Amino acid sequence: MKSITVNYTTGGDTPVTPVNLVAPANLAATNVTATTATLSWDKVENASSYTLKIGDKEIENAVPPYTAEGLTASTEYTWSVKAIGDGSR
Repeated sequence: MKSITVNYTTGGDTPVTPVNLVAPANLAATNVTATTATLSWDKVENASSYTLKIGDKEIENAVPPYTAEGLTASTEYTWSVKAIGDGSR
């Protein structure tokens, strides 16, 4: 029979208490042209960044207001934004 030895130490950084974030509110699209739109939302307390999804494209670290460029005229786009927490309060 073979044995496995596991060594570990205690101490180090204390884990941070996770923060439950609310969903960003008041999503709005303004200044819409044939190829651009300004997307905005309310900032979320304790959010360290936002991930914006426009159709199938994800943009990490988006900052409101965000100017979406390269859109196609006469095309309907669905977009959403997710707050990302850094675990601090």
